Amino acid sequence: PNPLGGESASTVLNIKIADSVKALVEACLVAHPSLSGVVTQPSIAPPSTGSGGGPAPTPGSAEDIEEMANKYFQKIYTSEQSLGEVVEMLKRFKTSGNARENDIFACMIHNLFDEYRFFSKYPEKELRITGILFGMLIQHQLVSSITLGIALRYVLEALRKPPGPSTTSNQGKMFRFGM
Repeated sequence: PNPLGGESASTVLNIKIADSVKALVEACLVAHPSLSGVVTQPSIAPPSTGSGGGPAPTPGSAEDIEEMANKYFQKIYTSEQSLGEVVEMLKRFKTSGNARENDIFACMIHNLFDEYRFFSKYPEKELRITGILFGMLIQHQLVSSITLGIALRYVLEALRKPPGPSTTSNQGKMFRFGM
């Protein structure tokens, strides 16, 4: 809050940004109705103060969704949760009546696809896990329509890379991801 009364400039700016993002998402969904299963309207709330004085993500906020998606990925890569368990969870989240779970699903898929350009820099173990997860998303029909096309394009692109002389070669990493 503004000490002079009324809303602070940053709160007003956050509200304007949230309104702009919502309008953009609505325009995208009108122009491309096939995205409605993948893209959901973000629920953006003004920042709150958490313990220690820093902002705490509001449940359902973009920060909260991103934080939860990252926690699930961390569980995958630290073997706290098996890929099968994560895929089952993603199936539930995709069809859930809970908007927060829908948003976490969409965020995880979006982040995974967004990371593709960095896959060649991933360590071998993490790339193998990511490749298996990618394949399971396709196999269990967790991606469809446009996102399925993108996923298949990424796999084909990886398979066009040279296989490399051995499994320890950086040269064949992307090919092994595609396999």
